[in-house]
Amino acid sequence: MNTSKANRYSYPNFVSALGSYYPAAFSELGVSQVQNGINAGSLLGWTYPTFTIDPAHETRSSSETSFLQYAFHHGLPLTIYTQAMASKIIFDNTTTARQVLVNSGGLNFALSARKEIIVSGGVAQSPQLLMVSGIGPKETLNRYNISVIADRPGVGQNMWDNPLISKHNTLAL
Repeated sequence: MNTSKANRYSYPNFVSALGSYYPAAFSELGVSQVQNGINAGSLLGWTYPTFTIDPAHETRSSSETSFLQYAFHHGLPLTIYTQAMASKIIFDNTTTARQVLVNSGGLNFALSARKEIIVSGGVAQSPQLLMVSGIGPKETLNRYNISVIADRPGVGQNMWDNPLISKHNTLAL
């Protein structure tokens, strides 16, 4: 479990009503258990997932609680853009991210980074932003005439895998 104040994740302090049935059901289907959990990088099989929860207080850890609150409490200078959508990351000639093109209320502008750019757009928008910026599978980027900054074959792939059980996906937990 990560105990830093910036990012917390753990198992929740509660158990799903169906949780005791998962091991037997997946075993019956021939799906093996992921031994070290999905945070170790193995996604083939089933496991009890960790959540972005601070177990001491049962509160959700989010971008706001992990980064924004930290900046507020440490007096870091902030400018907050509401209703803004990042459209592309701009890299310098050494492939270091330096700017993000943004649209807010129909106004397009670039935000510059002095230290780092944190991509936090979720499971769909993060890969999309990386790919339109030139980071992703070379073949896909070339197909859409996007200059390749970094050939990363896994970016934006296998999006049909749902890490939680739903009525549409019954094998992944």
